[in-house]
Amino acid sequence: MTILNSPSPQFKGRNPYFIALGVVFVVGITITVAALTIIQQWQSRDDLGSGSDTASNSLSVNDPLEITLFYIAENGLGLVEHSRDIAYGSEPLVRAKTVIEYQLGNAPERLVSPFPAGTTLRSLYLTGNGNAFVDLSPEVTNEHSGGSLDELFTVYSLVNALAINVPEINAVQIMINGSEVDTLAGHIDLRQPLEPNMQWVLDPNTIDDHENLQDMEESMELDTIEDSETPVTNS
Repeated sequence: MTILNSPSPQFKGRNPYFIALGVVFVVGITITVAALTIIQQWQSRDDLGSGSDTASNSLSVNDPLEITLFYIAENGLGLVEHSRDIAYGSEPLVRAKTVIEYQLGNAPERLVSPFPAGTTLRSLYLTGNGNAFVDLSPEVTNEHSGGSLDELFTVYSLVNALAINVPEINAVQIMINGSEVDTLAGHIDLRQPLEPNMQWVLDPNTIDDHENLQDMEESMELDTIEDSETPVTNS
């Protein structure tokens, strides 16, 4: 039995070089398209990430918000509220620091700052139970006028400003130059955190009511006398 081998096919007119070149071209195009697709996907993810970062930044640095600060009235018999728009961060510690720095700053026209000139914030601590410990520079006591009402205004302008503008803060303890103190000027007990007290804030509608101011002055004198029944001295 004779087995006949089939003749090898003849590819006339097809140069192997051009065939190989075509294969390389097709493979190159495929790889290029795949690479471009992957790059576009990466760019899309980066754009989404950038958008998220932008949104996050817009939340951490807020648009101007209204805060309430407290200054001594022109007649010197009480505190008055003063609102202003500022931009501050969303973190409680950042917001508290911003409020303090504005409260220690210059008072608006016709009002008086309850803090001696040169008083600055040294440090600030917030606890998990809502207490804020505010460490002020020595000027707050060394340059203080020493009057009982002025001391009252100094203390509660800061306490009220923090508690009202930073809901996470329930009470405030003032420290001086890194240390706890008994008082600023011998009257208001600072040995523990103080809660806000709006008793000494004047109503704008009755600020010129002399009878109302006289009653408030008597109430202030009574409260400071009660506070001084347990003698305290500056450490």
